[in-house]
Amino acid sequence: MSCISYYLTKIDLLILIAITMDAHFDNTIYHPSFLEHENDVTKRFFDFSFGHFMQMAHEYSLPDDVVDSAVHRAWDFMNLQEIPVVHDSLTSLYPNNPHTYSDDVFGINVEQLKDLGIHDENSLSLICTHEAGHRVTQLLLHSGHITTWESELTSDALMGFRAAAEHIDTTVVSKSLQGADCLTHPGGDLREKYLEIGKEIWNELDKDNIKPTMDNFLSRLDEHLKMDRSSIIARESVFHTNSINNSDNFNGYTSSEIEYNKNQAQNKIDHLKSVIRDATTIAGHKASAGEPHNSEDYTIRTAKSELDQAIKDKNKWASEHPH
Repeated sequence: MSCISYYLTKIDLLILIAITMDAHFDNTIYHPSFLEHENDVTKRFFDFSFGHFMQMAHEYSLPDDVVDSAVHRAWDFMNLQEIPVVHDSLTSLYPNNPHTYSDDVFGINVEQLKDLGIHDENSLSLICTHEAGHRVTQLLLHSGHITTWESELTSDALMGFRAAAEHIDTTVVSKSLQGADCLTHPGGDLREKYLEIGKEIWNELDKDNIKPTMDNFLSRLDEHLKMDRSSIIARESVFHTNSINNSDNFNGYTSSEIEYNKNQAQNKIDHLKSVIRDATTIAGHKASAGEPHNSEDYTIRTAKSELDQAIKDKNKWASEHPH
């Protein structure tokens, strides 16, 4: 066993004992000689290992400060304005008006993320980058220029793009992407492929000394999507065909798909109720002050219409049984 391996094993054991006993860890108790040789390689290695361990221990439960930092870093990388972040039943982006980013809401479920193996700020921030991708592509999706799967793959590629830019390891995130094809998401093979494509695009732009703007990224990505579009649509159409054929009773879905769509509908209901409540309050204040409130009235009408549809969707999914 090497000297470094010996100390790493010893340090890990002592830290584990200290944390288990809820004790204050004082390295001078176990390694008094460290204070005598401030430039000693072993002491510096110990300090680095211990500091790194404590950082990992803090991030592991994804406390609010880690979540806040991860989200902020993702928006900052994408040069997007901050939006409300709410604790939710799912981790998902909720766009309102697809023509603007300002009214988006980001719902996050820490327990869901931890179940997927996300326990560090960098991996969490990549997940937030994925959701930031949905902010950027919401109009393309709404207008029919891209499909649901293409929106997901674009967001996956954005994670790879940022990972390459900031030298972030994607091992943990890659594992979280694994799964079979379903109505809302392509299978893990396609998602992994586009995660790597995102890295390639960053490296290509960097090699060619081209500014890594969002337009340049989307332009390069579109080349890959065009090559894969026929196979992507063929795989995705299987689920859309089922959706059309079973539009009345949603037969043919797995329990996880039903639960996912039911939760999505409920989250949309909660969000729209909040939008209506806030817009009503603002409209009331403006009315009291004699100010016009046409925009709030429009928001309320639009949200109420979408709320009616979301309630219908939830009721349909709630009455369905898995095949």
